[in-house]
Amino acid sequence: MHGILVPGGFGERGSAGKIEAARFARVKDVPYFGICFGMQMACVEAACNTAGIKNASSTEFGPTKEPIVGMMTEWVKGNDTEKRFRRRSGRHDAAGRLSRAADAR
Repeated sequence: MHGILVPGGFGERGSAGKIEAARFARVKDVPYFGICFGMQMACVEAACNTAGIKNASSTEFGPTKEPIVGMMTEWVKGNDTEKRFRRRSGRHDAAGRLSRAADAR
């Protein structure tokens, strides 16, 4: 093989296989291209096996003590995780708040 392509996905289903593919590629020095969730799992694998963060995980799976990857709706502010969600109607800024321009209409 010339390389490993690991596509996206959602949730924990298949995550162990994606992590194992990333580990295999790293150990065997095989080119690895992770798309979306595939790259998340490569980051988790590297954190666990090269940085020594044994409980590394993604917040996509739920709350975790060692979040290596966070959802786009989450930011760490101090010691707290702040969550913001984008509304579907009207115009919203990057933080998910309804913009004043939309309010003025």
